[in-house]
Formats: sequence, C-alpha cells, structure tokens
Amino acid sequence: MVENLFVNDKKNRAGIYGVKFYILGKPWVVTVDEEMLFANKMNPQFIYTGQSKGRAMWASILEKAWAKAHGNYLNMFGDNVHNGLHYLTGVPVFSYGLRNNTNRTEAKVAHERIAAGNYYDYLMTATTEPTENNTHLNACGLR
Repeated sequence: MVENLFVNDKKNRAGIYGVKFYILGKPWVVTVDEEMLFANKMNPQFIYTGQSKGRAMWASILEKAWAKAHGNYLNMFGDNVHNGLHYLTGVPVFSYGLRNNTNRTEAKVAHERIAAGNYYDYLMTATTEPTENNTHLNACGLR
C-alpha cells in the first residue's frame, strides 16, 4: 500500500519524489525532495517522523509532502490519524473513541469493533490523548 502512494517507485534524476494524496475525493500529486529538517547539525536526527531502524525514509517523505500540501509543518499539527488514512487511501474512515473511565461494556464494544476491522483487513490505528510528558508508554506501547 505504501508503494502505491508514491508516483515513482524511486526518486527521479533530480532527486524528487511524487506522493499521491486524495484531497476532496480526487488524487493530487505533491512533489518533494529528500532534504529533511534536522534538530541540529551536531545531532542529525530528523525533527519530526524520522527514519526507521532500517533507515527507510518513506514516512518522512510522506510527512514532508503532507506538510507541503498544508503549506508548512506547523499547519498540519492537530490532524487526526483517521483523517490521514482518508487522505492517503481515498476511502471512507471510521473513528471510535473511548473515555478515560472506560467501563466493561464500552471496552467490549471497542474490542468487537477492532476484531471486526481485523477480520475485514481494515487499516487500523490507535492513539492516545497527548500529555505534558509524552515519553511514558502504556501497557500497549502507546504514548
């Protein structure tokens, strides 16, 4: 699926990638180069998404293209993950939220929806509410 987001499977001779998003239901191609923002010159870590352990850059390139579609990186903050899935795939999305004081019935319904999504091979994500210190991971590995 990730491969389908890129118009060209590799950067072209000019070092440019074409990324396809679905905006207002229509495919849009946004072009970006592979130059990324770094925290500082002494510590070459990407400011935002960063590279994977295998040094793949596809997530950073997608993020940069999405920032360009929004005008800059600051304009894209606050977007919901399910909106991102919609813009990447062009298909309808569904969001289901839980309250902090989740009761057993609500947890059971959430589990049933996740199981159904898994059965139908739906793309799924999970997020948590931001906190002042987003470094703590819960039992599921989410911040």
